[in-house]
Amino acid sequence: MDKADLAAKIKAGIESAINGVPKLLLEILYPPETIENLPQLFERIDSAESDIRITLASGAIITLEKPIPKHGESEPAMFNQVGLYLTAPHGRLLWDGKKTALVKSIKLKSHVEKPIYLLSGDFAYGIIKLGQPKEISLTEFKELFSKHQVSEEERLKWWPKATLLYYYPVSFIRRWDHPKRWKKQQGAQLFVKNVAFLEEQPFGLSTLIFAKEKNNPEYKEDETREEAIITEQGKYGDWYKIKTDPKKTYRYVAQHHIRGNSVHTDLRFETNDHLIGWTLNTPGVPEGSAKPQKEYMGTKEDKFLHPADPSTQKDYQILCERKLIQPKVWLTVKGRIEAGGIGATKFKPADFEIISTGRVRFGTQKHDFHEYFLDPDAKWNQENTVKGRWIFTYIPRPQHYTRAGEGKFMWACWKPKDQKPYTETQQLDESIKKAEKEKGYVLWQHPFKGLEKEEDFREGKKKSWIY
Repeated sequence: MDKADLAAKIKAGIESAINGVPKLLLEILYPPETIENLPQLFERIDSAESDIRITLASGAIITLEKPIPKHGESEPAMFNQVGLYLTAPHGRLLWDGKKTALVKSIKLKSHVEKPIYLLSGDFAYGIIKLGQPKEISLTEFKELFSKHQVSEEERLKWWPKATLLYYYPVSFIRRWDHPKRWKKQQGAQLFVKNVAFLEEQPFGLSTLIFAKEKNNPEYKEDETREEAIITEQGKYGDWYKIKTDPKKTYRYVAQHHIRGNSVHTDLRFETNDHLIGWTLNTPGVPEGSAKPQKEYMGTKEDKFLHPADPSTQKDYQILCERKLIQPKVWLTVKGRIEAGGIGATKFKPADFEIISTGRVRFGTQKHDFHEYFLDPDAKWNQENTVKGRWIFTYIPRPQHYTRAGEGKFMWACWKPKDQKPYTETQQLDESIKKAEKEKGYVLWQHPFKGLEKEEDFREGKKKSWIY
């Protein structure tokens, strides 16, 4: 192989030319005029335990890396096998870019500015580096929420007496395409020594979903796929199965979530310590219109603000997706989120516009049906529009609709003409029979009287979230 061909292969980062090495830990300066020193370069590459970054005289950077090893092997990129353990889901939030920093109550002396594994729950997500800590006040803690994603409730639970905290920026040395299962160790640990991986096995469904979305340029970071929700509920219980106290006040917020000319509506409901929510595919664009979606905000195509029963007005159901659990700070989020922040894309900013707030009451909850009663604050003047009973139900997927997962069914919502609670118009016995047949559940609940009956026929009887 002549020098020109070899140099071209190096520049292209072709694996066969170098036979791989891990990434971004060891830098070799390689000006083209020293090409006669390639044998020494290859000797260093072959013996390296780290990835190689070659910086050319032109300023271009070439990264050479080995294929990711099987789960049963140690990671060759590491000089030691130390990992940082984070309470789920904070590891995955880092992995998918929804947070970029950590907060701790202590000033760490070890493993700062060094490569360490990112561990969270059952998975390792890659190799990260902690930046130098910055001391922050509780006020700064709240201001930096978009970076660290630690809720006020979590802070009070983890560090109830702390008045000062430490903020650590996090960068990825290697962000794995697919998280790896690791051999969890007994006892509470912040830093885990001798990290080992389990034998190679199929990834969980949510892992595959998030990996697929992460590489999709159309992926919207704040939205979740229905398959991922189902997988998470298998671990933590169904957070949409909510028993409420009718004497308590629960708040809701609706926001237009705007990215460029694209818009959808986020609807979030308060529980005791977090929010549940839905992503509504509205406003719509009339068939044949060349105007961008943004132009229809506030018009009759904005079907949350101008609802109708689809039995009386065709196509007035709103197709929607469920969200993962979110912190309460989202009840007041508005304004611009810069590119890379929560709710924005990697390269484009997002804007949040609050369009409704008020009180929500929870009615009957079933595996394929949810009922909510919205009472908007007076300032919105939505007495004859948003106020009232809304239902969310599982329907056959319209053939033209490809978002929100890929199954045969999906969620849709609307404000029905019949505003009476489900428990006043339907038969409990019939609902129980249907749930038993479909291996589902029924929470027979009146918005003003509370829970009357609960039946759960799902395998393992998933946990209820009781509030």
